[in-house]
Amino acid sequence: MASEHSDRAMGSVRLFLRRRVTDFDEWRSRFERNLPDLTRSGVRGFTLCRALDDPNEIHLVLVFDSLENASRMAGQIDLPESHERALMAGALEIGSMWLAETVASREL
Repeated sequence: MASEHSDRAMGSVRLFLRRRVTDFDEWRSRFERNLPDLTRSGVRGFTLCRALDDPNEIHLVLVFDSLENASRMAGQIDLPESHERALMAGALEIGSMWLAETVASREL
């Protein structure tokens, strides 16, 4: 069984974001263009989902290499000017955001 420290080293700190966007395809294209910037900010992976009953509601999970980088990103996203940029990028609602640490994960 892996220790808590090795779980973090494997990138188990995640930032969960829930947003509603005006145009999913446009938003996704912008997101993918920003991947190099996200990588420089410590993002090591992501999972992007969208709701079945509303294809413009997205759930984004960013995986970080450290709690410090994840917290820094969360702080940047939560700034008022980030809210304005999010609205300009097609987000209708700011939605919700939270940090979590993976304690178990398995594909069955």
